[in-house]
Amino acid sequence: MSQIGRRSLLQVGTAGVLGLGLSDWLALETQAKPESSRQKAKGMILIWLGGGPSTIDMWDPKPNAPSEFRGEFDCIETAVPGVHLTEPLAKVAKVLDRCVLLRSLSHGLPAHGPGTQYVMTGNLPNPAREYPSLGSVAAYSLSPQQGMPPYIT
Repeated sequence: MSQIGRRSLLQVGTAGVLGLGLSDWLALETQAKPESSRQKAKGMILIWLGGGPSTIDMWDPKPNAPSEFRGEFDCIETAVPGVHLTEPLAKVAKVLDRCVLLRSLSHGLPAHGPGTQYVMTGNLPNPAREYPSLGSVAAYSLSPQQGMPPYIT
């Protein structure tokens, strides 16, 4: 699995100023690679905790913060050097090198509901139109796995 380095991140940021989104950038990067070097995902797991536990208690512990500012759980090492999670996520920590950890995001919409719809579909909410969710797109795009449903919500 490839990782985005600092130089690529700066290039993507510059492209964003010019109106090219991250998904467009990654699509162009994928097209530039020879077919033989591309890896096809076998599945996707999306853990979406809208209104869920505090991020400091799960995904973004602050191991170097004073104890009064840290969450109640201990920090644990992950399969990615320098990245920590909290102890309830021990199994996730073991496979984090095969995951994308997105600790924060933002949108310009006035409320969480439309923002969630935007994030989950990639389209601005439109009452006249319904868009498929990320899970539906993944289920359509990925090869079926015997004995596993393509998408669970």
